[in-house]
Formats: sequence, structure tokens, C-alpha cells
Amino acid sequence: MKKNNILYGSLLLIAGLFVSCADYLDQVPDNILSLEEVFSKRSTVERYLATVYSTIPSELVDNNRAAISDEMDITFEENHDNYINAGSLTPSKDYFQSWNSFYQAIRSATIFINRVEACPDPELSDRLKSQYKAEARAPRAFYYFALFRWYGPFVINGDDEIPADADLTTMSIPRSPVDECVDYIMKELDMACEEGLLEWYISDLDYGRMTIPAARAIQARLLLYAASDLFNGNTDYVDFKNHDGEQLVNQTWSKDKWAKAAAANKYIIDNFDRFSLYTRNDDPYQSYQYLFLEDWNREVIFARNEAGYNNIEWNSPRFASGWSGWDPTQHIVDAYFTASGLPITDQLFVDKDPNYKEAGTISEDKGYALAGTWNMYVDREPRFYVSICYDNSRWVATAYPEICQLYYNGNTGKVAGTRNFSKTGYLLRKFSNPAADVKNGRMPSRSALIFRLGEIYLNYAEALNESDPGHPDILLYVNKIRERVGLRGYGTNEGDIFLKSSTQEAIRQLIRAERRVELGFENHRYFDCKRWKIAIETDGGDFWGMNVDAGRPEFYQRTVFEKRVYEFQHYLWPIPQNEIYKNKMLVQNPGWQAFD
Repeated sequence: MKKNNILYGSLLLIAGLFVSCADYLDQVPDNILSLEEVFSKRSTVERYLATVYSTIPSELVDNNRAAISDEMDITFEENHDNYINAGSLTPSKDYFQSWNSFYQAIRSATIFINRVEACPDPELSDRLKSQYKAEARAPRAFYYFALFRWYGPFVINGDDEIPADADLTTMSIPRSPVDECVDYIMKELDMACEEGLLEWYISDLDYGRMTIPAARAIQARLLLYAASDLFNGNTDYVDFKNHDGEQLVNQTWSKDKWAKAAAANKYIIDNFDRFSLYTRNDDPYQSYQYLFLEDWNREVIFARNEAGYNNIEWNSPRFASGWSGWDPTQHIVDAYFTASGLPITDQLFVDKDPNYKEAGTISEDKGYALAGTWNMYVDREPRFYVSICYDNSRWVATAYPEICQLYYNGNTGKVAGTRNFSKTGYLLRKFSNPAADVKNGRMPSRSALIFRLGEIYLNYAEALNESDPGHPDILLYVNKIRERVGLRGYGTNEGDIFLKSSTQEAIRQLIRAERRVELGFENHRYFDCKRWKIAIETDGGDFWGMNVDAGRPEFYQRTVFEKRVYEFQHYLWPIPQNEIYKNKMLVQNPGWQAFD
């Protein structure tokens, strides 16, 4: 793509603005430049805007909570995910707490919004001022959404600049009810679109900026969350109130919330024809694999540049100098369909695959499986082979095309005296780049998806099933997802997978199963199970993998590797206790008061 160096030549630093999370204000204005000086020149204004963007999380790396869902385990005991899974989270523990960092980012965005128009530099035109102001408003709305999905109802600061040294009275602002929080984010994103967000990128120097499609994608996901069981008429939160008795979660269920979510997602499908499901060489495997490897492909709505993928590459097998530390569970392995598009259990309202079996090995290569592979991993769908490294599979890196041995004393299995092994008997393969060479420090940098069209299709299908069950678009868009990876769709035509039931509940479970696989390890599952109010069942109790303390064939026995704790209070993250002390109007989330 040709670069527009006339308009955006001064924004070269923006291309790398996500590399550091350091706050520009912390480094420069407080001791060198005043805010007046910062907003006196185009160059410093643009540097400040980069700071506003810098808190956007990397959903696939730093902010990925797959290891506290039923998708994955992280081997190393000192990792915060393991403390959380053991039930050690309290309002006083700093385990992945983001309340403070998001509010700091919100404050930075507010300062920018309030001051950019006064910049006297003639190089910063009125059109650019409007665009930049919109670009600060959209990330600010995203940070509020991020607070919402972790903590539920939040404190709305609006356009007021709260001083960093504000007294307790100024800091004491109550939380707003969920419906008001949702309305606020929606209106802010509408305003950003009207103020001057880019319709799309003028050049590759713009990648990573907020655009109108990105803003609409935030709205689409927000409305899906707001319509879900956790926030839509959740009577479990009948006593969740501000100190003055104001109800924070509306107790009346609303179908209209689902209809709005469906409309928001369909708006993206209908109005932005630049997006389509990514395909490569008409190959289902490559289409799914390179969706996450080819930067800014036609499915990407918004992504974070320079996303720190080194962390993922470092978790490659031990023989490739990796840590073998990001490990899928048996739960997610069993969720993938077979090559026939059928489940391996009777949990869905379709027949399970009669040809699936677990015992024994194959004597010669079959499809993606090598000779000697345990039958559990044979004739599975392409997304399984892209995502899961299982015993006797070849590693993805072309520099280390060895066959992975995940059993005891295998080349990347458990070995006495080392901690670099998988506790589940699997390694995460999805996102790994074939060009990566960890041993020699060559790990290609790339962006991390935050919003993609595949999610929008599934959002739309889910919301439509709740608001208008039986609508033909529901299976249409689920089947589009399956078609991309070579699987048969659901329906009544010849060749379709026949549904035993087409009730709303049956289709609901079908959509959730598809979402679990298609969006696996992309930081959706943890929040999906929360919003569906099923996380107590999915994220607590016994967690299963293979028997990593044994050689073959005993290795292939399903074995509990961990017992996790997930209770009612975990549906909403605890607000840090020091914030409760500072803000006397701030109520703690339900169930956490006893953990002070």
C-alpha cells in the first residue's frame, strides 16, 4: 500500500505507539513541558495522542485471560492466573487489576479532548483537530467498555478533568447504573464518528488508529454484553445498589436489548463492504491460520500494532528453545468438531460423529494427522489442527519441524528437574508464526486482532436468536463461519447437518459451541461464560488434560491436572480496595465485601 507522507509523515511514531505503555505525561510535561506547551505544537499534540492510544490492551497477549477460562493453563505456578484459579483473588490483591490504568487513560483522553482545539499551531488544521479529538474520544469509550466487561457499572467522569491530586470530596463519585453506562459509551462513540474519525486508513501509517468501523464494532460488542444474562434483568443483583439505594443492574429483562445488539452487528455487515471473511488459497487450514498472521487483512476491523507476540512465540516447544507454557485443556480439545463437522459428544442437538474414536493409533498418515497419532486427534476439523499442538504432531515453525513428544520424558514433555513442560499434554499452536525462530531471536512482529468480522457474524447470530428466534439469518451467518474452514453447515438441504431440534435453546447451544471454537484463545471465552452466567460451571471444578506423568499409551488417559475455584463473586472483578478507601461513594461489587 502506498504511504501518504504528505498528510501523515509526521506520524511515523504512531506506527509504533503501542510498543510502550509508558505515559508521556509521566515522562515529559510534569518536569519539562506544561500542558499549555504540550498543546502549543502539532508535534507534541500528536505525541500526546499516542499516549491516549497506548493503554489499548493486546487482547491476544498481555490482556488474554484464556488461562482463567476453561481454554488453557499456564504452567508456571507463580503466574497470577494460577493464583486466581486457586481462589486467591481479593480486592487487596493486584492480580491483573486494570481499574487504575483505565481511569488514568480516560483522564489523559479527557485532557486531550478539552485542549486540542486550542492548539495555535497552523500546521494542525481544524480538520485534523476534529479528527484527533474524535480519535481520543473513541479510545476513551473503549476504556470505559473495558471497565464494564471486568467490573460492571462504572464511574462516569464525563469531560471533567479530575486532578491527579484531587481531594476525597472531589474524588467521591458514585457508580452509574449499567443502562446509563451503556448509553454513555454508545453516545460517545456516535459523537466520535460524527466528529471526524477516519472512514478507513488513508495509508499504512494510519494502521492502529480508531476508525468509524472500529467504533461501531465496540458498540456492537458492548450491546451484546449488555443484553446478556449478567446485565439484562439479573435478579442475582437485586441488592447491588449505590449507597443511596440506586439500583445498579436493571431487574427487568428486555428483549429490546437483544434487538439493538443484533441491529448494531448487522449494521457493520451491511455498511462496510471492505470487510469479508479471510481466505487463503481456497485452503481451510491456511485460511484460518493466516487470518492471525497476515496483518490488516480484509477481515480485520481493528487491531493493535506491535502487539508483543514474542510472548506467544516463546511458548513454543522446549526443543525450539521455548517455555512450553501456554497449554490448552482437554475441555477445549473436546469442543472442536470432527472433519465431518459433527461434535464428538451428544451435548449439541445434532448427532455426534459415529466414526470418532479415542483409543488406538493410525498406522499411516491421514489428513493432517501423522502415522502413530492417537485416534482422538484424527479426522478433526482444520481449526483444531491450526490451534492445538498434540502429541505426535509436527511443530509449526519451519526452523524446527520436529514431531512433538508431550508424554513423560518426551522432547517437550514433563521431565524431572525442569518446569518447561505442559501440565495438560497440549501446547497452544494458534497464532504461532511458521517463520519464528526463537532460538536465534527471530520472531516476526505483527498486530493483534481486537475486532474481526468473524466475531461480528457470531454476535449477530446470537443476538438475533434471542430477539427473533427462527430468523433465517441466524444459521446463515453461523454457516458462513463453518464454510470458511470447510465444514458442512446446519440446515435441511442435502449435505447439511440435520438438527434434532430447532428450538431457541437448541440454536443457542449451537451458536455458543461455534463461538467457542472459532474465537478460541482470542480473549472471548472468559467474558462469554461470565455474561452467559455459566462460568461457575465452566471455570470451576476439575480441569482435565492428558496424563503427563506417563509414557505412551498411558499418557492418553484423561487426567485431572488442577481443581479451580470460581464462585458467585467472580462474575464481576473486585474493585481495588484502595479505590474504595479513596472514593467514599464507591460501592464494592457483590460478594467481595467479606474479602477486604
